[in-house]
Amino acid sequence: MRLNWKAGLVLLGASALLSNAALANPPQSSRYYQDYRVEYNDDQTTNAFGLVSVVSCILNKMHPEYNAGTPYVAWLKYGLCDSNSGGSSTTSSTAPYEKATIYPTYDAASGILNVKMWLEGYQDDDSSGVRVYTPQYFWVNVDVTAGPSVAPPLGRWTVHFCGQDTLGVGSGASDPASCNAGYGYGTVTPDTMTVFNKFSRNGVLKDSVAGVATYTVSGGEVVTGSGQFSSYNAWDRTPTDMTYAFAFSGDNYRLKGINNLTNSGVSDVCTSRNIDAVQPLFNNWNGWLYNSSTGDAIDLAGGFNLKLATGPVTDWSRTGWVGYWGPWFPEKDGSGNAIPALTDGQTVYGNGRTTKDVAFTYKKSLGSMQRTTISVKELSEVNGVRYQVWLNRDVGDITAGSGRYLVYWDNANSRFVSEGKYGSDGQAIDNDTGKVGNFTIAQLTAANQMRIWGNIPNANVGVNFNVGKWVYGVGSTGLTPLQPNVANGAKAYQTVYEDIYPGVPETGSADLADGAILDCYGDQNQCPTMLSASTPQPRVTFGQSGSLLPVSYRWDNATGNLVEIGSGLVVDSAAQRDVGPLFIRGADLTAYACQNQQNGSGPGGFHIPNSTSNATSWTFQQGGTCTNNAWETAGTFYRWNTNTSNPNWPSRSFIVRQSDGKRPVFDKQINLTYTPASGDFAGRQQNITYNGGGQFWVPSKCYNKSTRAEQSCSSGSDQFYASNYDIPFTTAAAGKVTRVDDPSVQYLVKYLGRSFIYGISTDTAACSALNPPTNLSLPTAFAWKDPHAPESSNFLGPWRSPATDPLYVDGVEPK
Repeated sequence: MRLNWKAGLVLLGASALLSNAALANPPQSSRYYQDYRVEYNDDQTTNAFGLVSVVSCILNKMHPEYNAGTPYVAWLKYGLCDSNSGGSSTTSSTAPYEKATIYPTYDAASGILNVKMWLEGYQDDDSSGVRVYTPQYFWVNVDVTAGPSVAPPLGRWTVHFCGQDTLGVGSGASDPASCNAGYGYGTVTPDTMTVFNKFSRNGVLKDSVAGVATYTVSGGEVVTGSGQFSSYNAWDRTPTDMTYAFAFSGDNYRLKGINNLTNSGVSDVCTSRNIDAVQPLFNNWNGWLYNSSTGDAIDLAGGFNLKLATGPVTDWSRTGWVGYWGPWFPEKDGSGNAIPALTDGQTVYGNGRTTKDVAFTYKKSLGSMQRTTISVKELSEVNGVRYQVWLNRDVGDITAGSGRYLVYWDNANSRFVSEGKYGSDGQAIDNDTGKVGNFTIAQLTAANQMRIWGNIPNANVGVNFNVGKWVYGVGSTGLTPLQPNVANGAKAYQTVYEDIYPGVPETGSADLADGAILDCYGDQNQCPTMLSASTPQPRVTFGQSGSLLPVSYRWDNATGNLVEIGSGLVVDSAAQRDVGPLFIRGADLTAYACQNQQNGSGPGGFHIPNSTSNATSWTFQQGGTCTNNAWETAGTFYRWNTNTSNPNWPSRSFIVRQSDGKRPVFDKQINLTYTPASGDFAGRQQNITYNGGGQFWVPSKCYNKSTRAEQSCSSGSDQFYASNYDIPFTTAAAGKVTRVDDPSVQYLVKYLGRSFIYGISTDTAACSALNPPTNLSLPTAFAWKDPHAPESSNFLGPWRSPATDPLYVDGVEPK
């Protein structure tokens, strides 16, 4: 729980943040309109007052105003109340839940709602390459005198907190040093905001923020204000010690800063608070999909926590997760201790809302099975569909060389169009000269590129644009390509990949029937045999890979392994290897018959070397099935992948419930497309993946907060993650995304967290008239009231572990 992170002058109530859109489908009573949304400026000023925003978010998600007089438990996904989640992975499906016991009480005489909170939170670190979640324990005491209203819009409340890496650190006396995960306080009145915050890394108190802001309100809006704050940050490679002063009036906002360590580095930026007039940089996170007709939220059965033993969790960094992609545990716990890898047959236990202490058996196969379905399309049928493809060389207008490009077929002009080359992040598109342009089929074949392989980004949908074929002739060393042939016309062979999970799911039937016989035709690489290495391999061929008779395998659904019929051995390999295509026994293989490849004449067939060591001596075999044709034929086949040298891939791991032997079922992520109407990506289709639960991430770039210039995302704390494009809150087309697998289905999008940094103001004269104050008395630790010390007037009482089932999860009642 990063109580020190980003902040804002935010409204606590949802009503003031709702759109004024006209009543339409969906109704304004739906979740699309009613789900609470936080939106605020996120420059250095709001960073300084971060405690206010984080606590505001937590209180809104835990609903103490509904439960006065009753202790209860609530959970929040780690990172859910941190504004930088849109630029990081903190709210990923593998992140743990932060859990709190909340005890609200209301004093009618004073009108104060007191909220006591004992919160089991985390600090995350990925400096080792593996994200580690270290447990932390927060004692939080909040007094709410007045909630948000038109005036004052920020309410009236105070918060004091103490964080500990280990419960009971120190003597228990009111001692800041015993709050080694951080401590501080914040106050909000109708015209003043005050914050003092001391925080740590690895249990060492280093960094601090202290600030005070005064403001005036008119018509329910904060219209003028000024203040000063200091910020010391030792987390970066070069420590920073900054003092900032600010002033704002109307649309203009002026912020001045100085580096106290060097007495230099003075910055002075003038920005506009009118985000309609001056485009800001937006950062969006906690994005949800909604039914475009009813406004219902689209949530997915994403998974649940796993643990290694029954009972309450004492160290959440040693827990794992299971979801659509199988079970996962971290390699190390929060203290850096190794967590042994799970072994086949090991018992693990659920720790979700409905699986607490339920026993599961962990299973791990020696490979992974995948179903592939091919559909053959004319190029006109995929007109305008954006694919990520690999170009081997310069072709047509493209002069940036080999690499991955965003390409679509322009049917009206009979050409391919490149919209740019993918950057190193695999998401952002570079549209510089030489990376955009057109190329034709004739230009591809002239460059000896007969095929373009690719896929729809962020979707299990591939494509093979086959624009020509080689005609082979018989030479002294087998078959020699003579020339490309485009007589049959170019086609798009679109593929859909589906992972086959073993076991019997709790709902539905097995992905692939137990005992199913799968036949493989082709060469030794495609159909490895378990026979001795000295045994001749008749499927080693030139040109087409074919066979008259198959090698057959049996699918063992209980273990998730593939067994060769005849030898009875499980197919595995220390090196990464693909087996297939595999065809279900009895399937019609007419379309896969070997074709003629001998100078355009003669019967169809394939060639067999007369020995494994002499490639110059071969025999032509007429007939047979050639599985190379599978990639250019409409139909379905299977592939088996092995790599036993890699402990995590491509083996298929899963769990089954010990009580009934069935596998829990989880929803697969939804792949979507969106075409921004403005900005750098205007008119260019983008691909997004929705994992449920607000995990809807748009790629971001980083900008310097003082200069607004783009910079590296590893450049320190004075930066802002800006989404590459914004999806506005509207029922119009601009607020909708489209399913990749069914373009007739569209969803509305709403980000429940949205921050921005103001754009540079053009009214420099008005901004120059603003005079930020200097030499203000900033808050100190003297006013802090320790909520974990028995002698403190702010003492919460003994620690209350949040061990019972939650009343709320991420702000909603669990199903």
